[in-house]
Amino acid sequence: MEAGQYEALENLVLSIQDPLQQALLFGDFLQTEGVVQELIERKQESKLLEYAQQVPAPDAKREYLRRLFRSPSIARRLIDLGHFPALFALADQEADSASRTVLGSAFFANPVFVRQLAERRELAPLVRFVQQNGVADSRRPILELLGKDATTVHVLVEAGQIEAILALCGQEKKGGARASLLVDLLRSPRVVQYFADRNQWDSYLDWLRRAQDADEQRRILPDFTVRPETLVPLAAGGR
Repeated sequence: MEAGQYEALENLVLSIQDPLQQALLFGDFLQTEGVVQELIERKQESKLLEYAQQVPAPDAKREYLRRLFRSPSIARRLIDLGHFPALFALADQEADSASRTVLGSAFFANPVFVRQLAERRELAPLVRFVQQNGVADSRRPILELLGKDATTVHVLVEAGQIEAILALCGQEKKGGARASLLVDLLRSPRVVQYFADRNQWDSYLDWLRRAQDADEQRRILPDFTVRPETLVPLAAGGR
């Protein structure tokens, strides 16, 4: 970004009087290549959070935060600066329930935020959110993230929440999506070990049968046959 251009663009956006239009444009401004790097070089990253805390109109705040939350690069930088608790509060403590659902969907669908919650052993709010959110299209991306990160799966098992997440995956109406969500979790060695430790192989296989379409079964089974860390406990359990 050329010298002086950043201030001119920022001032132009912030000169807009309508709070919603200003928030929309400022949120889009942050997605522009070079803007975040410019803020880092100026050590002004906290400005991103300060704007959200100061914007007066609820709808403007919601739309700005949606744009802020969906950027992994911004998320990483603000977490590095110690702002994760404040960011999480902005998503989780919104008074309006509709806005809280919108913000939670954006926040929990960002893999950087989910990994941070897992590392802090604080996934309970995420589980609670997806349990309370009945809109499949907004909770599906969150569930997809959970099965793809080994640390997150480990924490879910450690916290005794893995079966609650499996139940939510099993409620997915779209057969292909349901199979994908379930197999991502069920093929995890940590999940297999969870059922092995409890000698609950029938329960494990029941979850596998929830993706019962023949085509889905053919897609799922090769995953198990090529993963010895999954097959060994299954064989030891007589399955």
